[in-house]
Amino acid sequence: MTKKCRNRPDCGFKGRCRVCKAVSEDMTMFLGSQDLSLDVKRRVQIPSSWRSACGSSKFALVKWRPDLSQKPCVMGMMPSLLFDLVRKMNERPFSDPEAERVRRSLSREAALVELDASGRLTLPVSLMKASGLEPRSKIVVVGMFDRFQIWNQEDYHAVSEEDDDAYPEAIKLF
Repeated sequence: MTKKCRNRPDCGFKGRCRVCKAVSEDMTMFLGSQDLSLDVKRRVQIPSSWRSACGSSKFALVKWRPDLSQKPCVMGMMPSLLFDLVRKMNERPFSDPEAERVRRSLSREAALVELDASGRLTLPVSLMKASGLEPRSKIVVVGMFDRFQIWNQEDYHAVSEEDDDAYPEAIKLF
C-alpha cells in the first residue's frame, strides 16, 4: 500500500514526496556504521539490515567530497535519489560554469551497481581509486538515513572526530 503525503493527501508517494519533500515511514533508511574490509575483488558487504530495508539490489555510487579539507569517500544511494540530484542539477542552466563543474565531477566517477547473491557491491576501479580505497583495505560503511558512505577507515576516523567536535553547534540547526 502506498502511503499518502501528510502535506498533500492527493500526491501519493513512497519514500520522499517530490512535491512537498515530506518523508514517508516506509522510506529506506541506512542507519549505523560498520568496520569492514574491501576484498581483493573490490567488493564490500552491505549490512543485511540495509539490504532488507531497501527492497532493491541496485545502488548508485558517486565520489563525494563536499569539503576540500576532507578526503573523498564513496556515497551510495538508491537510484531514485541520484535521479533527484540530477533533476536538481538540471534546474541550473547548461551555460552555468559552476553547474557544469559539478555535473562533470559527480558523473565522472559515478556508477549504477547491483548487489551480488551474497549482498556485496563491487566498486568500479575508477571510483575506488578516486576515493582513496584499495583492495584489502579497512573501510567503514556509514549510514546517513537516506544514503550511505564508504570510507577508508583512517580517513573516516579523522572526519568522525571533526563531526563530534562540530555536533553541539550543528544540532542547533534543527
